[in-house]
Amino acid sequence: MPDEVTLARWLEQADLLEDMDTLPTTAEYRLALELREAVARACGALANDASPAASDLETINRIARKVTLGAPYLDPTAMVQRWRTGAPVQLALGRLAVGAIRVISQEGDRLVRCQLPGCGALLLSGRRGEPRRWCSMQTCGNRAKVRAFRAQRDSAPV
Repeated sequence: MPDEVTLARWLEQADLLEDMDTLPTTAEYRLALELREAVARACGALANDASPAASDLETINRIARKVTLGAPYLDPTAMVQRWRTGAPVQLALGRLAVGAIRVISQEGDRLVRCQLPGCGALLLSGRRGEPRRWCSMQTCGNRAKVRAFRAQRDSAPV
């Protein structure tokens, strides 16, 4: 995320921020970056069969407490959950942190890395016992299969 406007757009597209009227402050932007890095390190540790650092878990827990800045309600017109809050960006970050807690605590064993050399993106495997190998077949999966085909073709006797 290069700036506060990009963060606001991303939060809005993720349905965590209802409108662009409230742009993140510089402090909220820094908090978002802090959360992103802590989640990436914690999930990366789990993908590598290691324990996340206590400091990363504390960061995630601290930011998750920001969900107390809002209260959910059912929008009677759209029949969707919305949030009342005076701190929409902080609430959005708190909700992201709660989501990270759910993934780490309930699905941490399904975190894997893309196997394409040079990628290494974190993925949440679709099923236990059958981990995903690539980000998607349209990107890394296709590249990996092309590399394997070419390697097989180039090593075949002429």
